Amino acid sequence: MMKDGHAQVFTLGTTAPASAVMDLASARDVKLVPVDDKTFNAVKQANPGHNKLIIKAGTYPKQDKDVPVIGYSTHVVVACDLPEATVYGMVKAMAANVDDMAAVVKAISGMTPKDMALDIGVPFHKGAVKFYKEVGAM
Repeated sequence: MMKDGHAQVFTLGTTAPASAVMDLASARDVKLVPVDDKTFNAVKQANPGHNKLIIKAGTYPKQDKDVPVIGYSTHVVVACDLPEATVYGMVKAMAANVDDMAAVVKAISGMTPKDMALDIGVPFHKGAVKFYKEVGAM
């Protein structure tokens, strides 16, 4: 709908650069709309899992300035009764293999256990807590 002019605005929850936005930008001019502080603070208060992120200048065609946007991290959700050792092993393996995961999803580049342990308002599994405390991320 954006490509053929039937819509003027859309939102997209994905990593940047997003292929959908790149495709759209190849057909027409696009402008990223920055989030203002008032709007961001209201969203953050409603859901602490949201963060202000910056889409760097040059990410998309004709984008000459950094653009602040509302973002969120990908989360792994597990059952509360999953064994502690299983979740501990999962989190430890992810933390040890960030470079391999970043080869698939560039946005993961440079992620640390401290980043992984950010409080988003959802309780952590005891296996995850054990790992994060062990490495000093909590």
